[in-house]
Amino acid sequence: MTTPCAARVRLSDTDATGCVDAITLLVLFEAARADGLRAVGLPYDQIVARGLNALTLEAQLDNHVCAHVDDVLFVRTRPADVGRLRCKFSYEVRRESDQALIAIGETVHVCLDNSTGQPARLPDWLRHGLMQLGSDTESRS
Repeated sequence: MTTPCAARVRLSDTDATGCVDAITLLVLFEAARADGLRAVGLPYDQIVARGLNALTLEAQLDNHVCAHVDDVLFVRTRPADVGRLRCKFSYEVRRESDQALIAIGETVHVCLDNSTGQPARLPDWLRHGLMQLGSDTESRS
């Protein structure tokens, strides 16, 4: 079972208004996705060693509430859609102290064959890992 990715907001993670910035939230999305995949036995280096890479095609972020320096944030991720070539992840960022919803978002990725750089179908082993990540996430809800 995977756990949410945790991070403490640093001063360098904030903008001029003192709120965590969008770039930091997108980096947290990536960290949560990598942690989730690692938890189901698919660390990124093993995916690459098996001949695949992933390209982020789209990233969408909706801010809800400001997070400040020293807030501890938890990011939950799950595969929202797994297709033949693409997969979509959804994210939810909450503040530890009051469970306030900080942001939600989605990213869309395509698998690439490392040898050709061309899009590749999601192999069964990757599809299975994504489904496992999805079921682990739903069981925590």
